[in-house]
Amino acid sequence: MIASIRAVGAAVALAACAPAIPTAGGDPADPGAEVRPSAHAALLPRQEPFAPAAPQAWRELNDRARRLGGARGQMEGGIGEATPLARP
Repeated sequence: MIASIRAVGAAVALAACAPAIPTAGGDPADPGAEVRPSAHAALLPRQEPFAPAAPQAWRELNDRARRLGGARGQMEGGIGEATPLARP
């Protein structure tokens, strides 16, 4: 047990005395170092800009949502009249 503790201690002492590994591209603390310009790359291949929808009558939208079955019906495709999950 003591021999393994001594071996680990010797390894740590040798590692502390080892020279620092040079960084790729120069010193990161150098304010005069050259930096590559960054380029923008789209995350998705066909990214479309956001455009808000035109305002619509809220009563029409509510009636349409009711016919589709609320949020659940809209997520399922909203085909035909909705079947309620429970009786009101």
